[in-house]
Amino acid sequence: MTGRGWLTAGLTIGLVAMSTSAAIGAERYEDAVGDALGDAPDLVAVEVDEPAGPVLNFSVVFASAPPLAGDAETTDILWLALDTDPQVSFPELDGFSLMTMGRWLPRDEQTGSNLLAGDELYWHVVDVDSDGPVVTFSLDRKLLGDPSELWFRVYSATLRGSLYTEETDVYPADDEPAAHYTLSSLRS
Repeated sequence: MTGRGWLTAGLTIGLVAMSTSAAIGAERYEDAVGDALGDAPDLVAVEVDEPAGPVLNFSVVFASAPPLAGDAETTDILWLALDTDPQVSFPELDGFSLMTMGRWLPRDEQTGSNLLAGDELYWHVVDVDSDGPVVTFSLDRKLLGDPSELWFRVYSATLRGSLYTEETDVYPADDEPAAHYTLSSLRS
């Protein structure tokens, strides 16, 4: 094989490897548009990816921006429930959860959000970012025990004062199994 043949073969293998590695671990889960109850933020998708090393991103896509509103009377919440054990049923979460609120989102973008283990604060802060209609939580999967699989649900709701309302949107729906994601062993 000539020098040019080796170069062409090397570039082809490199491009295939780069395109394959960029797609490893990335998954998008679609939710119906317009299925939110009341004024709850309408979830339309959840994107899970592993961009580098042990980093795990959960990007929640809403139908409109800003994704979460908040004022003195009402606030929207986003709650991501994660579990590494399929035997635990939702919403009686025995795993981990992340939350941000319309009132807190600007602060959380600067300081991060707390990771909860069960109903206890798990003294780790994860990054939160908001860009248009998307809110992204980024965390080190080792904080979850470095699992190979995750099950999750995403909840949005509108609170009136401190009262939870029926104004909600859930992915997947409560009568469906939790969403499943297999983490890439190549990125640990």
